[in-house]
Amino acid sequence: MRLVDQLRGSERVALGAWLSLASAGVAEILGGAAFDWVLIDQQHSHLGPSEMLELVRAIETTPASPVVRIPANSPEYFAYALDAGAHAVMVPMIEDRASAERAVRSFRYPPGGMRSIGGYRAHLAHHLTRPEYLAAPPALLVLQLEHRRAIENIDEIASVPGVDVLFVGPQDLSASYGLAPVLRPGDPKVSEALDLVNAAAKRHGLATGILSADVADARAARTRGFGMIAVGTDASLLTAAGRSVIDGFSAREVTK
Repeated sequence: MRLVDQLRGSERVALGAWLSLASAGVAEILGGAAFDWVLIDQQHSHLGPSEMLELVRAIETTPASPVVRIPANSPEYFAYALDAGAHAVMVPMIEDRASAERAVRSFRYPPGGMRSIGGYRAHLAHHLTRPEYLAAPPALLVLQLEHRRAIENIDEIASVPGVDVLFVGPQDLSASYGLAPVLRPGDPKVSEALDLVNAAAKRHGLATGILSADVADARAARTRGFGMIAVGTDASLLTAAGRSVIDGFSAREVTK
């Protein structure tokens, strides 16, 4: 099932993995590991448009949906991601209505937006004809909330037409409250912020998402109301797998 179908009117959780390595092989492996979506992170990596395109293509060979987190809320990055065939675009550091509206304009074709009409493969990624795609592009717009100012403006952000998902970045959000930047925040202020996001999304008919620390954290996020949940990154999953191998041996066995 495509991500757009899962998050629009479905109660099923969509589990994802975070990709920051420029490896089509890793992208294929994660996409084939039964994740619903795999995110290509251009904000905190050195992945350029060409590498992003190859990773989108790799994920398309699997059942997972390719999602691209663009580097910034700027029109050219939307064009790169959408023309490559991303099923969803995640926009970092949304803090107010104006930044949300700017994202919608860059995401949509005229007359509702300013996205330039071009590219040769976006419709292919969705198995549509070009006229079908131009008439109703099926990609999702995911706004990432990473600062307390976004929580203060949550209803204004959630009310912007054209937004599909509100996605919390817990580390930056925690830091904006003067707390340690952790994936599993326990402070009451952050806990209240998460509830405010879910409440606003429910009022405005949006889905919500979050990056979680592990499976237990992901289950707690689902119970809380989040639907688009990232459970690990390529780097963290590789690190955990490597450590589990070493941990399978005693210190004596390793040193022999």
